[in-house]
Amino acid sequence: MSSFTSISTEGAFEIDVVCQQAQTLEIEGDDNLLPMVSTEVSNGVLRINNVGSYSTRTPMKIKISVPNIEGISANGAGTIDVSRLKNDKFDIDSNGAPTIRVSGETKELEIDANGAGKVDAHKLRASRAEVDSKGVAKVEVFASDVLNVTISGPSQVIYDGDPEVNQTVNGPGSVKQRDPGGA
Repeated sequence: MSSFTSISTEGAFEIDVVCQQAQTLEIEGDDNLLPMVSTEVSNGVLRINNVGSYSTRTPMKIKISVPNIEGISANGAGTIDVSRLKNDKFDIDSNGAPTIRVSGETKELEIDANGAGKVDAHKLRASRAEVDSKGVAKVEVFASDVLNVTISGPSQVIYDGDPEVNQTVNGPGSVKQRDPGGA
């Protein structure tokens, strides 16, 4: 498989990404359903898609190891866990209702959340973070220096750290610092 620095998903998968390791990809699921999952690398992006429709009680599990990753784009549902991230910039694009959890370190974090998804990046230590949320998304983020937030709709942004906060909220959304006792 060609090398990649970002991942794009379409569908409901359970994906576990571990950074700072040699690149590997493993798909677990019912043998008869494995052909229904397509993986290809194009322009540095690993694309994971459903080839057809199928029904299963448990989502397909995909385990990925990669030296470095710069972005995740999730469309649909399912969960994505990224651990041991360490880089200068990381982008998260969430559409639909996925759950994305990220831990590690980055200088700049950009989150674009559309729909009803949950992005939990409060264990990703970022110097600067920018969050753009539309819909009913819930975003948790850590920023040490600057946090810029734009919300349209009833989205909720909860932040850790003590950054300078610049916010634009259109609608019933909210931006709140996490209660130190609630972490």
